Formats: sequence, structure tokens, C-alpha cells
Amino acid sequence: MEKIIVDAMGDQCPIPVIKTRNAVSELKEAALVEVEVDNETAVQNVSRFAASKGFSPKAEILGDKRFRITFEASPVSADPEEEISCQPDRRGDTIVVVSSATMGTGNDELGKTLMKGFITAWQRIVSIMHI
Repeated sequence: MEKIIVDAMGDQCPIPVIKTRNAVSELKEAALVEVEVDNETAVQNVSRFAASKGFSPKAEILGDKRFRITFEASPVSADPEEEISCQPDRRGDTIVVVSSATMGTGNDELGKTLMKGFITAWQRIVSIMHI
């Protein structure tokens, strides 16, 4: 089986996805595709693209800011008009902005109690889900 290496080191989205799409669209027969990137957002977006084509991507960490996504690909036609979707990294720190000390309007004491309950519940969810 032929091996295709896509070097997307230093490229920001959507370039890694576009390079991967172009490599897959040029295949004449099944091949092992290896895409090397330097950020986790690219890992997620290239993996999402490969999965959308029916491939089973596997990602691995090679070192500091060095990742490889590998999948077996068969020839598929690539539509140059196909929209490339790049989503920001959904992992990591979550920021919640609260613009009021109370929840709702009316009774401020009740609003403060509700807000305290909300914040406490959110902290528990975050600690359980590690988000």
C-alpha cells in the first residue's frame, strides 16, 4: 500500500484540511495517509474531515507541538467548492462571564441565592467533566 505524507507543519486552519483533501483527491488507489501538524486544532479538524469521508483517523503525539493523523484512504472525488469547516479547539479552558450578581429581576435576595446555586452547580459540572 502506498503511503502519502502531508506536511502541514506551521499551517493554520483551513490549510491542513485543504492539503489533506487535495492529497486524498489525487489518489489513484487505496493508500495510507499521514498528516503531520503542529497544533491540536488542526488534529481535530483533519480528523473530522477524514471521518466525514468515511475513513477512520488515528491521531498520535510525536513530541512538543508535533502530531500525526493517520488513516487508510480510498480514492474519492473532491469537490473544490466543498466547504472546509474549521472549528476552534473545544477543549481547554472554559470562560463563563456573569454580568450580574443576581439571576432574574425582582427579589434581589432570591436572585442572589439562585445565582449562587447556579455557580456552585456549574463548578461541579466542570470538575466532573474536566472542561
